[in-house]
Amino acid sequence: MEGTVAEAFRERYGHEPETVVRAPGRVNLIGEHTDYSLLPVLPMAITEAVYLAASADDSGRLRGISQGHEGELDLDRSEVSPAENWHRYPTGVLRVLGERAEGRGAHIVVGSTLPVAGGLSSSSAFTLALVEALARVWDLNIEVEAEAILASEAERAVGIECGLMDQTVITFAETGSALRIDFEPLRWRPVPLPEGIRIVAAYSGRDALKTTAIGEAYDARVVGCRIAAARLAGILGVEAGHPPALGRVAGAEGAAEMVSMLPDRDTVAAAADELGLCLDDIGGLSARFFHPDEAVPVHACAEHVLGEAKRVDEAEAALLAGDIGVFGALLDASHASLGRYGVSTPALDELCGRLRDAGAVGARLTGAGFGGFAVAVASPAALEQVIGAGEEYAGLAFEAVPAAGMMQGAADG
Repeated sequence: MEGTVAEAFRERYGHEPETVVRAPGRVNLIGEHTDYSLLPVLPMAITEAVYLAASADDSGRLRGISQGHEGELDLDRSEVSPAENWHRYPTGVLRVLGERAEGRGAHIVVGSTLPVAGGLSSSSAFTLALVEALARVWDLNIEVEAEAILASEAERAVGIECGLMDQTVITFAETGSALRIDFEPLRWRPVPLPEGIRIVAAYSGRDALKTTAIGEAYDARVVGCRIAAARLAGILGVEAGHPPALGRVAGAEGAAEMVSMLPDRDTVAAAADELGLCLDDIGGLSARFFHPDEAVPVHACAEHVLGEAKRVDEAEAALLAGDIGVFGALLDASHASLGRYGVSTPALDELCGRLRDAGAVGARLTGAGFGGFAVAVASPAALEQVIGAGEEYAGLAFEAVPAAGMMQGAADG
């Protein structure tokens, strides 16, 4: 990153910022598309990060610039910004802060060493950094865990129906470790990465942009998982909650076996009518209502998500045992499952193959898919060859080093 956000802030506003927040990106090692079903994940924070300098003022408006994006920010909490630029995330933050933002103003400058729109959680890092910075300069006294929840709500309000994985690992990760995260209740524990494992992140050549088409494809899987949870709950005689979540039925006896009884595709309208649920319970999303007559995958959703949750358990055990071979095989199995889930791309498939051919013992897409990055695991001896294969494919690959989260790492601008 050219210069520092603190220096850019001084140049822009003529005084020191009151605070500088560092929020790291993340690489999800395994546990993809499981957090919105309240099932476990195993991500890690990385050294690449978003940096945000901020000071309060009495303007009643949030103003600022991003060193990596065009368009000066100038908002108050009653305004709505265009959905296609970086302003939508501050809009979401002001919306979820509600009356706490009433009449308050601030200046911000944002910089980043994270690739944008690559699936390494640059948007979550920015959103969470903004929540933390405003909490500091406005003396909002928000608990740290509540900040993570607010940041996730802000993203859902203006984007796709994400879970809490990104915000949790960005906040609480520890140096040298992945973070095992479980939900309902939210809890986490560090999982140290053994000495013999190196992690590589490699770009597929296509951004994982949260465009309308990709957002709708993502939301279709959220809804498909809800329908699967509701139907399994009906079969098993258990509660799936509101909205229905696979994590609430996964532990029921016979749940895995009953997946075979789910339809390949289903609609919100049909499921709600048969199960006696309201349409909003299944199709209601934070930013929109999913069309009740649009058919979505259901069997594939349950099969992937329940299988992926089991792989998280197995991957954690493999890391604790230092078994790189088992861990790599689980990444490969995850990628194959994500392909059947419909979120991989030909470029990601080819990239993962090239990383394996170069010596990686396992590789898979990381993030929501539809483009972005792959993650690979390699031995120290094969690290440079695997990075080289990634660079040759699309020009960008690097060793992803497990780093401290926002609350553990000092901001260094």
